[in-house]
Amino acid sequence: AHEIAHQWWGQGVGWRNYREQWLSEAFAQYFAALYVQHARGEEAFARVLGWMHRWARRVVGKGSINLGVRAGHIAGSSDDFIAILYDRGAYVLHMLRGLLGDEVFFRALRVYYDRWKFRRAGTDDFRQVLEEISGLDLERFFEYWVRDDGEPEVRWSATLGPRSDRPRLNLRLEQIGEVFDLPLQVSIDYEDRPSTTKRVRLSLARQEHVFDLDGPFKRVRLNADLGALCQLREQR
Repeated sequence: AHEIAHQWWGQGVGWRNYREQWLSEAFAQYFAALYVQHARGEEAFARVLGWMHRWARRVVGKGSINLGVRAGHIAGSSDDFIAILYDRGAYVLHMLRGLLGDEVFFRALRVYYDRWKFRRAGTDDFRQVLEEISGLDLERFFEYWVRDDGEPEVRWSATLGPRSDRPRLNLRLEQIGEVFDLPLQVSIDYEDRPSTTKRVRLSLARQEHVFDLDGPFKRVRLNADLGALCQLREQR
């Protein structure tokens, strides 16, 4: 599936220079994962995401995506090159999908492909299409996720609000150090009914979100879907 995806990403739309190789490999890697989701279902897709998530986090600090093949040379490891370009790169696309939503994300990919078909594109060309379709400024996202090699550290705490007409959950999030843009799934578990999930966009040093509760509260979980690359530290 990865190699077939290169008919679109890498062949249909080429990459301008070695720093843009992720526009081929990361795209093919993510579309291979999407094929698994289509052909094998959500559980198989979750396993693929888990595998890519572990590899992408293992190489935090070992080189940025836009180093291209040099990422492997610096580390002296072909495994690190693959983890950085293929898996971290695929996660950049997955997080963009989480930030923009499926409708905007896939429409932007179609516009990008049509606009650059049979030509060589660069990262800024891809970013400009995403910004055009979404109306968002994504410069900081690409600065930290493509041109840098770190990940955010997020401290969080949750408290139950006053029991007035309806109980509420107060969620506080704080990014330590550099402020990244990323999607974060919030899963609220209940004692007597199915869990509910919300998605919040982290873009500030400190944020607070309030969620109405639908029943007896059990616990809250963050990033259970592995939708983001980050360190999570709970403060009780």
